[in-house]
Amino acid sequence: PRPTVTTTYRANWRYGTKVESKDVTITVVQPTTILSANNINCTSTGNATINLTTNLVNGGGYVLSYLLNGVPGSTAPFAITGTSGTSGALTGTASITGLAAGTYTGFSLTKSGSPISLGAGCSLILPTTIVIDTKLAKPTVDPVSLLNCPNTSITLKNSETSVAGTTIKWYDAPNGGGTLVGTGATVNVFPLKTTKYYVRRENATCNPSDDNEIEVDVRKFVIYPANGSTSTTYCTDRYGWNHFYNLADEIIFSVKPSVGDLSAGIPQVTINVSTSSSYQLPGVTPPNCAAPADEKFEMARSWNFSLGSSVPLGTTYSIRFYHDPAERTNAEIAANNWKIANPSCNYGYKYTNSASPDFATNTGFYWFKNTAGNYSTPMYDGLHLSGATSDDETGDTANYVELTGITSFSGGSGAVILVPPVVPLPVTLLSFSGKRINSNQVKLTWETVAEVNNAGFEVEFATDARNFEKVGFQPAQGNSKTVATYQQNINNTIGGYFRLKQIDKDKKYNYSKIIYIDGTNDAVIRIYPNPTKDNLTIDLGELKATDEIKATFRNVLGVLVKELSLTQTQTEISLGSLPKGIYMLKIIRNGKMIVEKVVLQ
Repeated sequence: PRPTVTTTYRANWRYGTKVESKDVTITVVQPTTILSANNINCTSTGNATINLTTNLVNGGGYVLSYLLNGVPGSTAPFAITGTSGTSGALTGTASITGLAAGTYTGFSLTKSGSPISLGAGCSLILPTTIVIDTKLAKPTVDPVSLLNCPNTSITLKNSETSVAGTTIKWYDAPNGGGTLVGTGATVNVFPLKTTKYYVRRENATCNPSDDNEIEVDVRKFVIYPANGSTSTTYCTDRYGWNHFYNLADEIIFSVKPSVGDLSAGIPQVTINVSTSSSYQLPGVTPPNCAAPADEKFEMARSWNFSLGSSVPLGTTYSIRFYHDPAERTNAEIAANNWKIANPSCNYGYKYTNSASPDFATNTGFYWFKNTAGNYSTPMYDGLHLSGATSDDETGDTANYVELTGITSFSGGSGAVILVPPVVPLPVTLLSFSGKRINSNQVKLTWETVAEVNNAGFEVEFATDARNFEKVGFQPAQGNSKTVATYQQNINNTIGGYFRLKQIDKDKKYNYSKIIYIDGTNDAVIRIYPNPTKDNLTIDLGELKATDEIKATFRNVLGVLVKELSLTQTQTEISLGSLPKGIYMLKIIRNGKMIVEKVVLQ
């Protein structure tokens, strides 16, 4: 009979005229193998068990041959033992130990170097595959809830039976990368946004298991909401922040009481955004510098919040007002552009940045709120609030200011207010003017009256009307009630802004108005059109082969926005991609610098 085939044999015989027959059926059953253990504990050596279901003769001398990853290998001789089968033979069991990691195929069983014969000479060919893996088994992970508030405690759990000698570890990046967030069957995480976590099994001697991953869905992420966005629904994180979200589960505002929660009232938040980049009042061009009014600039975005009930006694609140940083910068740039465009008004900031410590330099910006009732834009001023900006609320790019110490609700925004000088000069300054007298010098002239306790005048110069530096000093002529005239020549080849710093003998000081004087005539450079809506042409007049010319554009905050080398007599530059405003064009030609103000409309 052929292996693994059931064959029927028929015997026929005749006696006389009668024919008889008899059938006999023979079934050949091959031995089978069963992998009873796959080394999931990853011990130092691999083990597997082969069960031979065919009845074999009891005794030793058996050899099991195989291929390891396609290469021949063999075990040492072993004995067949087992339980009694039919005809007194045994159902054999062969244990294989010390196996290296790999795939085992092509098994055959021999005895004393010869194939084992059964009946008509059938060899025991074992059609099986055994895989010995030194990588630990991958752990499971339980599902988590589908909708979660940011920065709340989420439990990650592996509920399966623990495997001896191994440890479950959780990471926030694949293959053991990123940060280890916890060890053991259960860990707590606090995701700020939708985050994937990775769990695997590890021990000291084996390869770690493959990752199993789970995504924790934080659907309430922060946005900068559109005009008129409102919400009365919120979730609360582990630190007591109540995050208000819209119908799309997007957070638009956050509130935190110092004690208690918001359950006593019916809270509602509304966010408004102007269609213009910022509010300005009065915005009269040009302003009356003889009697200038306060000039007010407010952010386009504002907030309103109501508890729907009285604020509990003894409770203060903090809020997080989510806004694009450009919305704040727009108000600051608008105010600074106004100062530069109207230097003779000598505007200053009404408030310093003491309530906005996140800015290192004073831009006059402050956060404020209305004192009672709903906030109606624009208001420009009110109760000032202390706060600093951050961008880590979602672990992403959402920018916000956190304002503290609020005892009653309404709404507010951020603003800058410019004011004319409010403290007169100790010395009455009748006039201040200047002109260029040659390519290397400018002449400044000023007159005073009724000088008292005057130490003198520092002359200051700046190319951008902001960053002034001392370039000269003129001592005072002495106490006098009559007109005193001062003149001073200053070495200067570039155009820019001049002002006087009048200093008292007790070190107090005040500034004069700012004047502008053109640069040297030695390097004739024309820039047109100015103002411009897009393209700007720089005409160098005459260009020599040895000339080395660089040009840079900086905004009113001193940030470099464009840089280029000039290699032609006329160069046309596109400025259409830049925000509207005032820019300082600095051209350095063979070491000499020329600065021009460019207005982009």
